[in-house]
Amino acid sequence: MRRRGHVDGAVALAAHDAHAACLALEADADHDVVLHLGSDEAVKVFCNGRELLARDVRRRIAYDQDAVTLPLRAGANLLLVKVGEQQGEFALAARLADPAGGPVRGVRVRTEASALTAAASATPAERTATPPFQ
Repeated sequence: MRRRGHVDGAVALAAHDAHAACLALEADADHDVVLHLGSDEAVKVFCNGRELLARDVRRRIAYDQDAVTLPLRAGANLLLVKVGEQQGEFALAARLADPAGGPVRGVRVRTEASALTAAASATPAERTATPPFQ
């Protein structure tokens, strides 16, 4: 079920006291978006296999405790958020915004297995990009 501002059905994995949420972000073009998140414990964020955020914290969940820029490329992008749970139940809150804080345009959030497989298969080495300084 999808409600405005919420994604239900994201692939969630749990092992011992670690939890992970995995989403495919399909972008119409290369651009940055900002992931705002809150977690009740330690958190790591990976986009296309690259670790972008690591916070080893003990805290209660609240909205927008952390923010990290996701450098999306045109096509499928894999977002993985890991939460290390120390006490209590797993909790994670996340939202995407453009760098100015407004709504994100041109990005679709997908949770279907086929979309996740496509995003996982599109490794950074397979993507074409303009070399730096050109």
